[in-house]
Amino acid sequence: MATSKTATDSAVPLEAGAVEGLADLGAAGTLATLRARTHHGLPHPSRLAAIRALARVGRGDTVALRTLLTRTRDPFLRVRLAAIGAAYCSLDGTEIAHPLF
Repeated sequence: MATSKTATDSAVPLEAGAVEGLADLGAAGTLATLRARTHHGLPHPSRLAAIRALARVGRGDTVALRTLLTRTRDPFLRVRLAAIGAAYCSLDGTEIAHPLF
């Protein structure tokens, strides 16, 4: 039995790519947008991309670090793991080598 894809199913990878692109642009308001994209209830791939980008763009920003630390208590395991890795990289100054999450 084949399952049908909805418009939101195909939009999820697009959202994750848009989040990564926004982080690369580094426009004004990027940190606030990335923090907002990490909230529970949004699609997980987009949230994971926002967490990775927040570690990169928000390096040295205490509000960004606080957001990452808050996400370590998220109900979704992959988000918690990504937030732990991102917080470590944010403090350490290293890049996230491969987005496992």
